[in-house]
Amino acid sequence: MMDMVDKTATSEAGTACAAGRFSTVHREESESIRLGDWFVCPMEKSGRILACVTEIGSNYVGLEGLSLDVEGHGGRYSWRQHRNDLHKLVPAQNWQELVTDRVALYQSESDQIMHQVQDITRRLGVRPQNTMIGEAEAADASGTALAVLSAEDDILKYALDLKSAQEDNLPALFKRMKTVQERMADWMQMPMIPLRTQMTNLESVMEPLKERVFQVGLYAGLTEQAVQIAEGQPAAYHDKLHIFQLRRYMDEECLLDYNAGGIDIKGIEAFDDWLAKPENRDRILPLPRCMVAMRVRRLVKERDWEGSLRQLGINIELERSDKLTFLFVRNGENLYRINTEVDFPEHIFPESGDFMGGEPLMFRCSYSDRVENFITVRAYESMVAENAEIAAKKKAWETENPIEKWAAANLEKTQGESQKRVEWLWVDANPYGDWKSRRHSDLGRYEPLTPESIHYDDAMRKIDAQQKEFNRIALIIQGLLDRSTALHPHPIVNLATQEGFQQMIVLVRDGSGVLTHGEKPDFEAYRHKLNALITTDSFFVGQDTAWALAEGEKETRRMDADWRNKSEWRPKYHRPYGNPGPGVVSQAKQVTFKKGAATKATFVWNRQRAYNYYNDDRSLIPVKFTVPVDELLNVSAYRKGDYKIFFTDPRTRGEYLQWAPLLLEAEKWCQENGGA
Repeated sequence: MMDMVDKTATSEAGTACAAGRFSTVHREESESIRLGDWFVCPMEKSGRILACVTEIGSNYVGLEGLSLDVEGHGGRYSWRQHRNDLHKLVPAQNWQELVTDRVALYQSESDQIMHQVQDITRRLGVRPQNTMIGEAEAADASGTALAVLSAEDDILKYALDLKSAQEDNLPALFKRMKTVQERMADWMQMPMIPLRTQMTNLESVMEPLKERVFQVGLYAGLTEQAVQIAEGQPAAYHDKLHIFQLRRYMDEECLLDYNAGGIDIKGIEAFDDWLAKPENRDRILPLPRCMVAMRVRRLVKERDWEGSLRQLGINIELERSDKLTFLFVRNGENLYRINTEVDFPEHIFPESGDFMGGEPLMFRCSYSDRVENFITVRAYESMVAENAEIAAKKKAWETENPIEKWAAANLEKTQGESQKRVEWLWVDANPYGDWKSRRHSDLGRYEPLTPESIHYDDAMRKIDAQQKEFNRIALIIQGLLDRSTALHPHPIVNLATQEGFQQMIVLVRDGSGVLTHGEKPDFEAYRHKLNALITTDSFFVGQDTAWALAEGEKETRRMDADWRNKSEWRPKYHRPYGNPGPGVVSQAKQVTFKKGAATKATFVWNRQRAYNYYNDDRSLIPVKFTVPVDELLNVSAYRKGDYKIFFTDPRTRGEYLQWAPLLLEAEKWCQENGGA
């Protein structure tokens, strides 16, 4: 299957990485290194290391072994030797003799330590517990101790010897014995290294086998997994299929059931009906023949398990299903939902600068040597230049504002402070300081993606793994073209060729280079602006949720106090029977102001009595509930379309659902009551 990304930038690297799959690497013209070969590698601090080749990459060999000169855990080594340093490896044809000698050495030392322990215990008249059946017991030991005591001329010296043996001599010998035995065990396991390496090498065939099985299953099962959700005229014969880069989320796009936290997997058919409406279809799938990947939800939905283990299990399964990704395909007026087992990434094909365009790349490793991120050399150099510019501005500010001059001009901050504190304040005042300016702080961890890097193969494997994910889209499309009528009519194409891919596919990079202007929208600042306009006649939203939350806390306290209640479940929200609450959007009975600003709103309504004798207004009693205005939104100051401030900005889209109950109820009220 043809890669969905341009391999120009990585073709040379891919060839080099492929070489890492061979089991030999050349040292000299007449020599080669194979898996399982043994070498002695001298190191400046660790002495000679006897090591076995456990991995062969395109530009390195992986070695694992023990130091012949350093004891303990510090003598165990695992490292990569770059091909430029392979000449430092000295072949160890006699590695088995070296291992045997080391085991014998530690065995001899272990025996010597054992003899020292026996000498001390014998001299002091103490002995270990029985080591075999039928051995003489405690009586003999007591007799020995008495004999030693009677023979001692200096009892105080004997007591000091006993204490020294207890606190110093024997613990030190036991500690040394443990170290020697651990080291001997390490050396005894050395011959197992080549066998483990062979097993690992054999098991590596499973990964491509699993990938091939997955590809065949994915390709073959598309007909059964494609669900048609709208019918009509298909697109024109030669219309290309446009694939959108950015993965989207159903709950954010449709906002169905937003009061309950948005839809979940149970609402997939409701989403199908919503998407089939032309106005929604044209927004999500705007081209005659196009495809978009969508996950059910971005965030976990809060679900109440109601004290039932069965419901808890159902909730766990629903949460897992909410993470499924679906492909929606438009072909003219026809719409299809394709269920796949692929968990596509946020961008279902890469940014143009990552792996395409023929640009050289840089990559960054974590402190545990795991490849984390890729950028282009051009982007790296741009960030280096930005850092240099900031450093120059920082230096210029320090030159223009020497610490003595700055301290004299800022006596309100520096007077009475220590010299160290003044220096800190001076550094903090620099507008181009390290923690104030947007400096790129991790550039030192980037290195060029070239065969000279010891992590080159790791980086190429990561690129290859990402490309496999992207290429699954091409596999799905080829399956739809070959085995389904979802994209008919269309020319016969083979996406494994460059010509066929360009003939049928257009990549729409809607997730790349999205321009956003100004600061990220701040909902709390927006709420504060609207609440600053509160009057005694204002309508509010948010009080119903605050009341249900307070009732949930009250119900929790009641359940805690009930000794008959054995359940661990407690409600977060609670709505007592016969109590309608303050209403989703309602006017406050009283608004409390402090220094001209509203601080609290009090709502009043009626609820039924616990025992409704009369079944009329005489059975109703008033309820009062006060809420801080920080938990409310002034609906009267809301303007039509304000919700779009947060819905359309990609920086707040992921957080939008938590504000949707407030904003959309305000939008609905505004439209129903003729607001601006």
